[in-house]
Amino acid sequence: MEAKIEKLISILNPQQKEAVVYNDSHLKIIAGAGSGKTGVLTRKIAYLIETQEAEPDKILAVTFTNKAANEMLERVEGLITHHENDKKPYIMTFHSFCNLVLRREIHNFKNFDAKFDILDTSDQKTILESIYNNLALSPKDISYSSALETISKWKNYEKSYDQIDKEILDEKELKILQIYKLYDEELKKMKVLDFDDLLLYTLKLFEKFPSIAQKWKNRFSHILIDEFQDTSIIQLRIIEHLISEKNKITIVGDPNQSIYSWRGADANLINDFDKKFPNVHIIKLSQNYRSTKRILDSANKLIKNNKTRVDNDLFTEKENFEEIEFYHGFSLEAEARWVINKINELKKKKSQLKNIAILYRSNFYSRYFEDMLIKENIPYKILGSQKFYEKKIIKDVIAFLKVIDHGSTIALTRIINVPPKKIGPSTINKILEFAKKRKLELFDSLIEYFKNFKNASDKKRKELDLTTKTKQELVEFLNKINWARACIAKNKSIADTINQFLKLINYFSIYQNNTQNVLDFKEAYENFNILLQSIKNWEKQNPEKKISDYLIDISVLTDLNSISSSVAINLMTVHNSKGLEFENVFLVGMSEGIFPNNKTLDNDESIEEERRLAYVAITRAKERLFISNSSKNYFDNKRENLYKTSRFVEELELKAFKLQTFTKIDQITGKLSYAKNKKDDFIVGDAVNHLTFGFGVIVEIIGDIAHISFKNEKEIKKIKKDHKSLEKVI
Repeated sequence: MEAKIEKLISILNPQQKEAVVYNDSHLKIIAGAGSGKTGVLTRKIAYLIETQEAEPDKILAVTFTNKAANEMLERVEGLITHHENDKKPYIMTFHSFCNLVLRREIHNFKNFDAKFDILDTSDQKTILESIYNNLALSPKDISYSSALETISKWKNYEKSYDQIDKEILDEKELKILQIYKLYDEELKKMKVLDFDDLLLYTLKLFEKFPSIAQKWKNRFSHILIDEFQDTSIIQLRIIEHLISEKNKITIVGDPNQSIYSWRGADANLINDFDKKFPNVHIIKLSQNYRSTKRILDSANKLIKNNKTRVDNDLFTEKENFEEIEFYHGFSLEAEARWVINKINELKKKKSQLKNIAILYRSNFYSRYFEDMLIKENIPYKILGSQKFYEKKIIKDVIAFLKVIDHGSTIALTRIINVPPKKIGPSTINKILEFAKKRKLELFDSLIEYFKNFKNASDKKRKELDLTTKTKQELVEFLNKINWARACIAKNKSIADTINQFLKLINYFSIYQNNTQNVLDFKEAYENFNILLQSIKNWEKQNPEKKISDYLIDISVLTDLNSISSSVAINLMTVHNSKGLEFENVFLVGMSEGIFPNNKTLDNDESIEEERRLAYVAITRAKERLFISNSSKNYFDNKRENLYKTSRFVEELELKAFKLQTFTKIDQITGKLSYAKNKKDDFIVGDAVNHLTFGFGVIVEIIGDIAHISFKNEKEIKKIKKDHKSLEKVI
């Protein structure tokens, strides 16, 4: 037994060992990024079992994701000695624990029994659809996701209707309060709970029935809470009902990584835990086993700018000589090109793609990087989001363009019922069979049929057995496609044509009327605008080319084969990167208004959370960290002012790798400056300034000639690299 226990703790550093064996009182473990907290937590559970200080089923360990809970249970089972009929510790998420309690106790509330249903997002949106109809509201005014997010926040803060009414700031929140009341009534009527209700009803149960709370309090001798910095007020209050003089609680977390305030998490709860509960012992885990010294030094400097934080400077014994590299590009295209060039360099050094990650503040920033990766034939996967060209709206728009251009049967089959015209699979098969008999494309067969319909015999008319209503809708749809074709034939821009076409067919109604769609109206419209801007950019760069050329070019981007995740670069938001680590990390879009997010710029608390988010991003990197931004972004083409470099870059106090030149970071103000460069200095993706043509980006270099796309010029210009009128933008 002693040998088994010694094996449990022998590989731990002194602070980790103390955290595992300490059992005299409540314990708070401040576990910095990469400090081995999961190993400490699982070994503590195993230690309690092996030393017989706790029966396995008297231990409750709570974490925030099912994945983390399963991993923790697996690790514990690998560490302990197994006997026949062994009981297991309770290792689960907060919501799973509350579900366990309610399945056994909810009968104490009237009108509920143990077989209650839990609503998923799809069920919630179905309920909201009915409520919106009653209130004459449209998801265009308030998206379903926005309403649900606000309702969830109110529930997590236990806000009563009266409290909300007093705190309401605008007309939108007033409408959401109306929605909330009706939503609440509907759930009670249906005797169902949503995920937030699992927490709320558990708390109500413990408060209303002290004997039930006492029963669950007596059930556990040791309670361990992981990721405590992400705990909400309501979760803490549930925990309070489980703590007694006879049991002990261990919390583990890092206040510097608290990044979920938007879903109710409160960083102050971990900071104030030892003030709220008596006899709390505090242990700090500061040794990092993930990142290099240079990465940690910069992360420590960054987080020191937060007033609300815990002093826990990370250190490591892991050395390396690689600087953190920073690149400031004039355009998003230049930034993406620099990132891809760096990835290609890493590939040459035998870095595996699965060990490379591109992190960004918000999903919209990924599109340009996806394009570049596809063009370079570099496989990638996106964690927590669809790839841009796999999103429904993008596939729909490209299908519409194919039908407008050449009447593609496959494309028309996809969008013939978009928006819905009551044309189901059997009707589509009927129309396809009709076209097949005539040896025509689907579009051409329909045009021919309706063109001759008026003068056709009854027999000919009945060859396509459709209702009168369906026929009318098809004729209207075909007429609108022909209208778009006429626009293109008159050399009207592709972007303007498809934009007007979608309005003509009322395309976005599908996001207002159909709750089963993956994207709500707002997100769909944002993605459409990103695609629309990319079409405009393509037209500007290719003034002589036609819609068919665009579709050929775009086909390279949309022909995405499934790839093994083991041979793909990882793209994700910083929020989705929490808990992960990669050898090489690219942190992109580090500009004011992007990271930190534009909505946070006027609020000190929000800026501190954005800084914690940047800290999380930086501490994902094990060996190399690359940071980049751009002055101008194509998805924000109307913006007149250039983006300034994020304040967080300056706070890192690093040397900045900028167009192959190291400079002190305090020189980077977000304003453009110019440097005279030798002709050999230029690379594809460089931002340049020309005395006549203005700002541009190098898209190709052949010998001494740079092919440059200038902002205010339609055609690509070819200029000698050493021409005196050409300067590199720093």
